[in-house]
Amino acid sequence: MAMTVADTILGAARGTAAGAIAAANANGALRFGEATAYLNEVFRLAPLVSLDPSIVVSQSAHETDYWRSGWWTERLNPAGIGITGDPAQNAQSHTWANGTDAAQSHLAHLLVYVLGPTKAAAAWAKAAGAAQPLSAVDPRYDAYVEAYGDTAIARTIHDLAGTWAVDPAYDVGIVAKSRVLFPQLPDQGASPVADVTFGNVPHPAVDIRDIPNNTAWNNLGQRTIRSICWHRMLGTLWGTDSWFRGGGASSALTDYGLGVAASDGAGEAGHLMRWNDPRGRRAPWANGPVSGAYGDGKAFVDTYGVNGVNRDVVSLEISGQQTTPLDEKARAKICELTAYWADQYRVPWAAFPAIEAEGGRSFVIWHQEFTIGTGKECPFQVVMDETTGLIARTKDILKSYQTAGKPPVTPSTTTTAPPTPLPEFPAARVKAPDTILAQGFKLELCPNPRWTATHGGRFKTYPDRAAPNVVAPYKAGDGKTYTLPYQTTVKREVWLVSSNGSWAMRKNFAEAAEG
Repeated sequence: MAMTVADTILGAARGTAAGAIAAANANGALRFGEATAYLNEVFRLAPLVSLDPSIVVSQSAHETDYWRSGWWTERLNPAGIGITGDPAQNAQSHTWANGTDAAQSHLAHLLVYVLGPTKAAAAWAKAAGAAQPLSAVDPRYDAYVEAYGDTAIARTIHDLAGTWAVDPAYDVGIVAKSRVLFPQLPDQGASPVADVTFGNVPHPAVDIRDIPNNTAWNNLGQRTIRSICWHRMLGTLWGTDSWFRGGGASSALTDYGLGVAASDGAGEAGHLMRWNDPRGRRAPWANGPVSGAYGDGKAFVDTYGVNGVNRDVVSLEISGQQTTPLDEKARAKICELTAYWADQYRVPWAAFPAIEAEGGRSFVIWHQEFTIGTGKECPFQVVMDETTGLIARTKDILKSYQTAGKPPVTPSTTTTAPPTPLPEFPAARVKAPDTILAQGFKLELCPNPRWTATHGGRFKTYPDRAAPNVVAPYKAGDGKTYTLPYQTTVKREVWLVSSNGSWAMRKNFAEAAEG
């Protein structure tokens, strides 16, 4: 019996305040009276807002090293709230009067992550003893809304890794602390993952061909990949690359494209291109429009909403028409990419493709499971008929890395050998046909990619004063440093562009000092 990274943050209360207080004392908690007040308040209030107090307390123990860190002793900060890594922001972070107040702020901020601001505020208002509105209790409420809007971004402990904290193993650290604090904690019902190691599955080799001048996307907040959607291009790999950069630059965009021998020639079989960064904030118009969703598509929409379909599902376009056959190189790359993102979402090999913490829905979703009401039948019968075999091969890859941390010496007879570990998103850049120039955007690398704002303005989706805004405004003297590595000239105006395609006028910025 134990906590796992797949446990949901909303759940029945587990553990006891007395047990947590005893463990805190045994591990040398400082300002012990305030730590006791914090723990008592968490166990009182968390069940009233449906948060599992054992998870809240384990997160706090991980952030404060059992309530011994400087942030705890000096400010009673229970969970790194407002500690962003920027020295100025760290210095301005909140200080709490006592452990009870610290507990209420921690619970309020975590509830926003789990439910989104609007639903969290409603749940908080109903909680006994929550006299102040949630926005007044959570000192980072406005910062969350600015970053994510009304979106909920954390359902499980795993979801806190890379969101609440940049550490990709943040969830593992929380679970480790829970084993010390609550050694007899009952299971939540999810499959144990103690014998599984996540994070070793490599991303397959890919040509990084991100398209900065494509506007067929929305900024729906930071992306968190929770599924992969398989598509069929109804075209060729290079033809689609050109379309996304030219005629379709304002109407179509997908994260990845994959070459197939029967469509692109033997030399392009298994050629994986990345057109959009799944870890960024550009949600491409790939997986919708949602209409008549069924099966795993409906299960996903019911949990994460329509916005999640493009934001939180990585899209893979497989070259060819409805009946174009797959080949071995293409199959291998489909499985490698699917395994990578499933492992990143902490899907254990034994359960794959099912995500048990989310009702058993599949990590792999066909495009038509979102769109059948529009008449779209993508990815069509050839890919659908191969799904069972592709899932089996993907499962083999996950097993080899999650159980041993490296590929087996002798590959399974049902799969190709797992790929050689590579740096994340290894780039094998190749020259495209004359596509960016066709739109008039000849990007040049800036000698210094770091900039500060000298005048206020808004980032744009393309280099035009009338273009839609994509992010919060920048302000003169806001103290921020912006990374804008490219520039181009359009209609005699120089524009800077970020790696994720956000544009700003050069005259509003000055080069930042190096260092």
